[in-house]
Amino acid sequence: MHKVITAVITPFTTTGAIDYDHFRRLLVDQIEAGINDFVINGTTAEAPTLTLEEKRRLIEIGRELISGTIIVGVSSNSTAKMIEEIKYLDDLDIDGYMVCPPYYNKTSQAGLYQHVMAITEVSERSILLYNVPSRCQMSFSLETVLKLSACPQVIGIKEASGDLNYFFNVVNQTSEDFAVFNGNDDLIVVTAKLGAAGVISAISNGYAEPIVHLNSYLNNQDYDQAYSYFQTILPVIDKTYQQVNPIGVKALAKINYNYSDYLRLPLVEAEDSYYQELRAVVDLCK
Repeated sequence: MHKVITAVITPFTTTGAIDYDHFRRLLVDQIEAGINDFVINGTTAEAPTLTLEEKRRLIEIGRELISGTIIVGVSSNSTAKMIEEIKYLDDLDIDGYMVCPPYYNKTSQAGLYQHVMAITEVSERSILLYNVPSRCQMSFSLETVLKLSACPQVIGIKEASGDLNYFFNVVNQTSEDFAVFNGNDDLIVVTAKLGAAGVISAISNGYAEPIVHLNSYLNNQDYDQAYSYFQTILPVIDKTYQQVNPIGVKALAKINYNYSDYLRLPLVEAEDSYYQELRAVVDLCK
């Protein structure tokens, strides 16, 4: 089964506070569209700007509404701070943690392995690796992925490098129960054909129904129909990602669902001209 997992945005008010009521509405809309699994406090959630207390409250609200899987982003460039965060959240009803390589505080593959394995010393939760070199300036090597996959707690990887050869090798050299999720919305169809367990999508925040519709073709392995439909929505995906995530994603969510598009510094809203251009593309692709 090819899943859609939304890496959910964090709505803010004009003052920069989290709009928890808005967050509830967003989750309800996602669930009604057919999405039941979520990443909370990931990159798309602007997690580096959230306090531990805010992260905990978002998870608590999420579990009130979500019957499916909740994966919690805990990435940090300090192993000690990551472990502190996990200890603070580990009593909550969640399904696992997602962790990327340390950013700025760049390490070796040996250090990366130990960074991940440190989680197993303080929690029995599942661990999802997150390979995103555009943000971390390093990747989990194939060898490190294979080594980590031998740990029962390490259940899979969100692969967002865009390197299809790497994606193919991870799928084919890990066991069948190691889930390889695509993290690039513009590669949904091709990665599904390569054996992806699903997509961890940012664009689904503002484009849930089309992504769910596309996924129905993928679950039926009707790749011709999937590719044809994907071509009709690709201009929206491309235009959204002209902005750094989640700036474009929040703009799209504002246009389609009237969600809050406020961000916390260092992120700022796109210019009005971008909204006009994105709205025109959305209208053209209906």
